[in-house]
Amino acid sequence: MDERLSNGHAESVGAIAAVARAGPRAVTKALRASRGLEVPARGFSVERKVFPAGVTESAGSPLHVVSLHAGPPVRASCVRGGRSYVALIKRGDMEIVPKGEGGRWVDEAPAEALIMRIDPGFLNKVAAGMGLDPKTLDVLPRVQARDAQLEHLGWALEAALAEGAAEAMFVQGLGVAFAARLIKEHAAVRPARLQRALTRRQTAEVCDHIDANLGHRLTLAHLARVVSVSPSHFKSLFKAAVGVPAHRYVMRRRVARAVELIKAGAAPLGEIAAATGFAHQSHLARAMRAVVGRTPGELKRECR
Repeated sequence: MDERLSNGHAESVGAIAAVARAGPRAVTKALRASRGLEVPARGFSVERKVFPAGVTESAGSPLHVVSLHAGPPVRASCVRGGRSYVALIKRGDMEIVPKGEGGRWVDEAPAEALIMRIDPGFLNKVAAGMGLDPKTLDVLPRVQARDAQLEHLGWALEAALAEGAAEAMFVQGLGVAFAARLIKEHAAVRPARLQRALTRRQTAEVCDHIDANLGHRLTLAHLARVVSVSPSHFKSLFKAAVGVPAHRYVMRRRVARAVELIKAGAAPLGEIAAATGFAHQSHLARAMRAVVGRTPGELKRECR
């Protein structure tokens, strides 16, 4: 569900408040009906949208997109970067989609989201003001992330949006603060030789390894060896690159695989639990309820 990306380049940054769910006609309609709020720098926008249940696909946007879930919990699945995720998205959950990254989202119910779009040039100016080289800035993808400061800024922007006539300087300040927080906590900035996060190649390698070995024990030390770093270093590098600790990411991937197998109906639940790395069926049930809000039995009954 979380981020909604426009399906093409806008004629100017002034059009970035538009949201497109599907096709050129939807783009045109969204541009006309947009309730977006932009800062004077014309590089940052925010709008609140309610999306009907269903499928959203995007080949990628020229803008960085941050989506903040603003309504009741919604069960959703998405495919980004070649990987699938399933989750119960709750108010305050965020997704961050760097420019150019596409994906496919499926919402089981109508979903409300506050969507912030940041032009790369605007982000680069904020980075330069922080004493960073914009050329080293790499916004990191996030799925169901939590960031209290970004969330508070998002709600403040929503309040300004609801007023309809917010002071330009107020919105400008929130936009700059939002971009600065995004850079500080959700971007890989590589000053000198300091590595703050796994590179995209390292992230792909370790995530591919996790997906290929979900039925096995995956320790921190084992995963660290995949990318040739120490376990203590890997712990912080992985979280910085992916947005969640390694053990939580592994759990999400196990649950996602289990959901696929349950929907396929090809094996008993006990075998599915073992194939996805859970100690027993009850362990799988607890994990699924925590991640997607339903048990294997409930999901199996729904698929009949």
